Amino acid sequence: ADPLPEECPAPARPIRPGAALGVAAGGPRARDGAVGGVLPPFPVGPLRAGKGFRRTSKGLAGNRPRSSRDPSPVRDRLRARGRLRPEPGETAGEGPAPRGSRSTRPAPSGSAPGRRREGRRETAPAAPAPAARRNRAEIGPESGPGICENTRPMAPPPTILVVDDEPDLESLIRQRFRRKIRKGELNFVFAHDGMEALEALSKNEDIELIMTDINMPRMDGLTLLNELKNNKPRVRAVVVSAYGDMRNIRTAMNRGAFDFVTKPIDFSDLELTIEKTLTHLEVMRDALKHRNQLVALHQELRVARNMQMSILPQRFPKTAHCEAHAVMTPAQDVGGDFYDVFHLPDGRMGVVMADVSGKGVPAALFMMVSRTLVKGHAVSALNPGEVLTRINDLLSEDNESAMFVTLLYGVVDSNDGTFTYANAGHCAPYLVRPGAAPREMPLTRGIALGVAPGFEFAEDKATLEPGDSVFLYTDGVPEAERDDKVLFENERLEQALSEVAEKTPEEINNAVIAKVREFTGGEHQSDDITCLTLRYT
Repeated sequence: ADPLPEECPAPARPIRPGAALGVAAGGPRARDGAVGGVLPPFPVGPLRAGKGFRRTSKGLAGNRPRSSRDPSPVRDRLRARGRLRPEPGETAGEGPAPRGSRSTRPAPSGSAPGRRREGRRETAPAAPAPAARRNRAEIGPESGPGICENTRPMAPPPTILVVDDEPDLESLIRQRFRRKIRKGELNFVFAHDGMEALEALSKNEDIELIMTDINMPRMDGLTLLNELKNNKPRVRAVVVSAYGDMRNIRTAMNRGAFDFVTKPIDFSDLELTIEKTLTHLEVMRDALKHRNQLVALHQELRVARNMQMSILPQRFPKTAHCEAHAVMTPAQDVGGDFYDVFHLPDGRMGVVMADVSGKGVPAALFMMVSRTLVKGHAVSALNPGEVLTRINDLLSEDNESAMFVTLLYGVVDSNDGTFTYANAGHCAPYLVRPGAAPREMPLTRGIALGVAPGFEFAEDKATLEPGDSVFLYTDGVPEAERDDKVLFENERLEQALSEVAEKTPEEINNAVIAKVREFTGGEHQSDDITCLTLRYT
């Protein structure tokens, strides 16, 4: 058998008893011990004709196997996959002829261009690799390795100011925390008394933790704590004091120290104290950040409330025989209730009372859309039932949030006192007549708007006499509750209306709101409260 190639590395592992060893250049199989009792590190199997070898009169002859140090096979595979660009003088998809291998036969004249023959198999040139698998050398410097578009700059490490007049403490701390300092997890600044500490604080705004001794020249630690309390209230201080000096420790804690450690310093305890203080500072930063966000959101909600209230009418139209007034008290900065009063042709007046599902900004947005649709269709001289039918179809389209609004729309004719109304699942209005008990007007069996398209809304009529009033409200009035969970309910509402039946619309609304507040006793309002009174004179 031919010896192994000279470029092969040293043998790696012993041969198992009875294992066969494939020879490098042909000949019979070598048994155990044929080459010193070891196997080469690359896989070698029995040599057979047709597997890259040809049978000759002297045995098997063929390609000399490449050693593990020869990178040609790896380069060939990478070029075939398009992972490497061809070297100068090579064609795409082909590398230089490997050392010791047979040259490729020329392609026959009838073969397709761009194809090559390897042995008996004819192969096509390798397809270009996708962009994600291109050679790294082809990637431009702006998108090279190590560059990420979403990379965020790392936050600076916490800076700790150590104030102590002992010269050996600085070297001890640097030695104890050397790993965290080397990794960039902590940063230390040192001062020898309170005056130097104040100068370091003025120069370094990143200092958020101070570890200070109490007894120091020029300015001691207790005086430094007073200065921190007045000038740096967000900086936390850890006091270092002698063991048993509880008087100074208590004084330091009363002046704003966050924690304390005693001398001789136990560095394990000091490390835990620093970690606890830094964790506290992180929590405080998050709390301040969230508080600022809440303050900004609260201001935005106040602006939204002012915009909402400005959209709702504050001055109410009058006709020769009709006057109206409305008031709304939202439970949150932005409510979901709304009302409207507007003129219609032929001496008529339209009134709207509605309550949107939910609270807050989503309800307010849905309220604005609903109010715009009601007023836009009401001016087209449609009947109340037709108006609600069209609005319901529009609100039901693309209503992925499944929001809805209960609404009552009525039209009063000031010429004859006819009040025509359609109810979309809202509270029944009250007819308030002087000298008689208030009574609920009949419902029109309508459903809330935005629930089911194609619903036909019916309407009803009532004839008003001079002095009669129609009181419209939302469910926030009867559902107002005290601290003992007792509701205001409709009985108390009817009693309040009977006491002010002869009053003006504004006086009726204010009286009802006052009764509700008196009943709840200042309890937090859980729902919007809205009232509208229409009076026929």
